[in-house]
Amino acid sequence: ALPLAAGVSERALAFAMSGVVGALGFAAIAAFAWACGAPLLLAIASPLVLWLLDPIRWGFNYPILLLGAPHTYGMAGLAWVLLAISVLGAGRVRLGAFLLGMASAIHPSLGFWVGAVTVLCLLLDARWTRAHLSELAVGGAFGVAVAAISLAVHAASQTSGPPVDPAEVSRHMVAYMRDWDG
Repeated sequence: ALPLAAGVSERALAFAMSGVVGALGFAAIAAFAWACGAPLLLAIASPLVLWLLDPIRWGFNYPILLLGAPHTYGMAGLAWVLLAISVLGAGRVRLGAFLLGMASAIHPSLGFWVGAVTVLCLLLDARWTRAHLSELAVGGAFGVAVAAISLAVHAASQTSGPPVDPAEVSRHMVAYMRDWDG
């Protein structure tokens, strides 16, 4: 909203945000490859290799869209949680916990579920968790605090719109449900 209020065109902002989401996806894939043990140069090259392989065309019914999609639906959230988990897996515990704590600000449902699964995994490896508990707590607390501030700013900036006739809402909802997808 701030760039739009400052006069940036919607088209320019859409291009910029798509670039940011793409960069986030590249960073997440590279971090994942690095966390899995790839040498640094291979990890850096892995997003480009994946993009060249064009996994969207592999025939999945529900594609996992990280790179090369014609839209950004869910890409930022998926890339963010992949980056958070990859950073944790690479041993950068405080940063990974921070990113994971912020995940619900990027994509609420993905942030919640990845957070819940991560907590379950941490409970299953109690020895590792005890050894890193302070880093997890500090990083996670800061991430959750940033997400909470983001939510508070969002809630405070909301305005109630004009009154709308419930019949009009129903008509639009029926059309949306009927025409949304082929």
